Amino acid sequence: MCLRQPRGQGNEFFDALPVHLVERRDETLHEWYVAAKSGGGLTLELGPASTPQLDRTFDALGLQPGEGSRAEVSLAAPEVMARLSSQLDRGYLLTIDYGKEATDLYASWRRMGTLMAFQNHSPQPDPLASPGLLDLTAHVDFTTLAAAADGYESAPTVSQAEALVALGVGDALDASRERASADVARFTTDRRAVETLTDIAGLGRIRVLAQAKDAPLDGLLCLRPLGG
Repeated sequence: MCLRQPRGQGNEFFDALPVHLVERRDETLHEWYVAAKSGGGLTLELGPASTPQLDRTFDALGLQPGEGSRAEVSLAAPEVMARLSSQLDRGYLLTIDYGKEATDLYASWRRMGTLMAFQNHSPQPDPLASPGLLDLTAHVDFTTLAAAADGYESAPTVSQAEALVALGVGDALDASRERASADVARFTTDRRAVETLTDIAGLGRIRVLAQAKDAPLDGLLCLRPLGG
């Protein structure tokens, strides 16, 4: 089924929204705050949670980070999703982003969360270095995000690699290969793009969340099981 219904799409948007960095200690949720070092620079200091909404987020999920484990909570993401989803009377929402279901994202074995910093697409060890010059990102909680779209049916997320293969990216590359004798450079570029987008160790692991409001999810090609 192609998307002939009204639709909205978010591509690597929600993972860039602000997050609260929390840690569970002595069965209580604490929060890490950015503070200035006496000699200059920035550091993190542990303090009480800034808002009861953080506890309510985990209560709604029915789970908690492990004792001594850090995690990120975006209170902005579900608020933005609720506002965006309310603009569509009927159709589809596609969210393509780095993230996991809550049971995996907040698993007790995950000790340090997912907060990362990048500069020119290269990982950086300190997210507080060079304020304003680093790209900060944290994985999306797809469980909470999906629930924020009131009135929508949500399908289980699939990887970008699975979605692209199901949509026929392999057939498109085969067609490009047949034209390779006339345009070798174009085929080389196409093949590199497909390899990059479907690399399960890289961009291919991005998750795709499909949601529908008064429209069928069954039959969406991006959700078709491989080999089905």
